[in-house]
Amino acid sequence: MNLDSAQQGYLTECNELLIEMENSLLQLEDDPANSDLINAVFRAAHTIKGTGGIFGFDDVVAFTHVVENALDSIRAGELKINSELIAVFLSLRDQIEIVVEHAVNGETLSDEVKSQNDELLAALLALTGGEVNEAQDPENETVDEDISDGDDSYTVNDNWHLSIRFSKDALRDGMDPLSILRYLSGMGCGFNWSLQHKH
Repeated sequence: MNLDSAQQGYLTECNELLIEMENSLLQLEDDPANSDLINAVFRAAHTIKGTGGIFGFDDVVAFTHVVENALDSIRAGELKINSELIAVFLSLRDQIEIVVEHAVNGETLSDEVKSQNDELLAALLALTGGEVNEAQDPENETVDEDISDGDDSYTVNDNWHLSIRFSKDALRDGMDPLSILRYLSGMGCGFNWSLQHKH
């Protein structure tokens, strides 16, 4: 797998999702109760976080996770979106773009960017009353990557073994498992699919 090519593909996808997020947020100013627009904003954040997790972009996952939780609370009707929240989400959208670019370029977040992250998340939590669900167990994240080098069934070579496990709520949360598989297959690699269903 050409990792650089895959990461550039992720950056392109993120830019498209962020444009969709911004457009949906701007439309929400005139139609704040529109569940389709709210879901579109959530899906964008959710996909950026989930795919970022595949690449091990911890800064992207950590920052976007809090944003995603706030959006999930809005989707569940626990929070009402208003002009103040929309303004903060637009700023968060811009900050996600910065964090993603740093991750793809292999750059450590500067103190200035970290400070901006903290300020924006604090503003979000202040508007949501601090009721955003903070910590999701990392073991239960929607997408989990496991590169196995201890399995005797795999020989030592230049191949990668990726194990991707989707949670039972993946579809409800807006994740499309097939899009991940298509994304990986588009990297010019051959894949042997193994589908397992756990009861």
